[in-house]
This record gives sequence, C-alpha cells and structure tokens, in this order.
Amino acid sequence: MRQVNARGHQIHLAYGFKEMRADPQRLEQVLRNLMENAVRYVPEGRNIEIRWTESGPDKVTLHVKDDGPGIAPEHQARLFERFYRVDESRSRDAGGTGIGLSLVKHIMHRHGGQVYVRSDIGRGAEFVCEFPKSQPASLAQPG
Repeated sequence: MRQVNARGHQIHLAYGFKEMRADPQRLEQVLRNLMENAVRYVPEGRNIEIRWTESGPDKVTLHVKDDGPGIAPEHQARLFERFYRVDESRSRDAGGTGIGLSLVKHIMHRHGGQVYVRSDIGRGAEFVCEFPKSQPASLAQPG
C-alpha cells in the first residue's frame, strides 16, 4: 500500500490486480471525480483510502473510502443524479457543481459496470465502482 498526503489528508493507495481493458481517460475521470469529492468533503487530517481489487475472474473493483462525516440514507439514492447536492450551501462553498457523480455513473454505464455508495452518518463513505476486466464493445476503437 502506498501513502501520500493531499491537502492535509492521508491518502492510502492499494492495487490488487494485474490488468483490465478500459478507456484510460474515462478511468482517470472516474478516479479524479471520486478523489476530488473525498478531499472536498472529508475534514482535514482524516483518511482516504483508494483500493483496486480483483473481484472474481471477470471484474475489477475500485473502492474510494473515507472516514468523513458520512451521507444520510435519504440522500444516497439521489447522489448520482445530475446537479443533485446533499447540502446546497456546503457544496457551493466547497466549489462542487453537482455533476461529478452523475458523470461517474455515466462512465461506469458505458464501461458495462456499476457504481454505488455505502455510508452511514458519522462513519464515512465508500464509493464502489465495479468494472468488467474486458473492454465493452461500446468502447472499442474502430481498427
């Protein structure tokens, strides 16, 4: 596991797979959006964990987990809607636009994968992205 410090956060990185086929720019967007959310909403000094795991023979899973304030259950179902914000005033102060998580959902759908969140108030949040190891036909480049 690697560890870096960003804006006063301890970020832990772990990789547990060898290979997957995906659009590298879109993969970077997913990771960047989830990381930016974690850094934006987790209080300084708290931990953020980024972990890639092999989830069976055909799936790679990205976990972005934090020990921030958590997300109430009534907001979790709507988090991936375009322009949805849990706390309008906090999001505006923190610079959020409300499209990052909807973009993550769109990219995951295009990759034939899924994204979801697990969270409890006061116990942080974990965003989970499940990717197929092989690139979907919708992303294949014409040869």
